[in-house]
Amino acid sequence: ERCRGFSNVEISHASLPAGIPNGTLDLIVFSEIGYYFAAGELARVSETLVSRLVSGGWFLAVHWLGDSADHQLSGDQVHELLSEKPGLQNTLSERYSGFRLDRWIKS
Repeated sequence: ERCRGFSNVEISHASLPAGIPNGTLDLIVFSEIGYYFAAGELARVSETLVSRLVSGGWFLAVHWLGDSADHQLSGDQVHELLSEKPGLQNTLSERYSGFRLDRWIKS
């Protein structure tokens, strides 16, 4: 609703991995989803997402640091896996009492 007047903003809501948008992206918000993937699948999904990110684009990830029976990875494991992606430089890493926030910029 808040972005309705911006012609350069497109917001999509989809399931991963099937719903990864085509084309290039300048911002990816990857929030509260990474721990539902097994490590190998998360590696493939994040590789595809990073490949669509333009040079200088942001990859922002936020994940809860608690435990849940339906999580395959911890929030920290998700962020560690994302940190291993070639071409991404971590420019912000913050921990709070219940969640972690990291920002990478694609070189």
